[in-house]
Amino acid sequence: MFDRLDTLVRAGRCATLVTVTDVRGSAYRRAGAKLLVADDGSTIGNVSGGCLEADAREVALDVLHSGAAQRRTYCSTGEHEPIWGLGLGCEGEVKRKEESHD
Repeated sequence: MFDRLDTLVRAGRCATLVTVTDVRGSAYRRAGAKLLVADDGSTIGNVSGGCLEADAREVALDVLHSGAAQRRTYCSTGEHEPIWGLGLGCEGEVKRKEESHD
């Protein structure tokens, strides 16, 4: 993943690195899991079992355009966000941060 980031930067391109910063309860990935999103929308890595990647990609592209890092929290316990609690395979809360690299 970091080889790909290095290649992108050397080519004058930009990317956003999405990192899981905290997990409470059950989740597919643990803190430190990463997803690299290049300026063309291509990705390497994952931050969940697939249920958060689409949103992470969209937010990462927003970060690339704005240059402002963002933090997001997803709660799949079903208590706060019913849609995330429907069959996602985890009963926890995932926090992640997107940072632009250029």
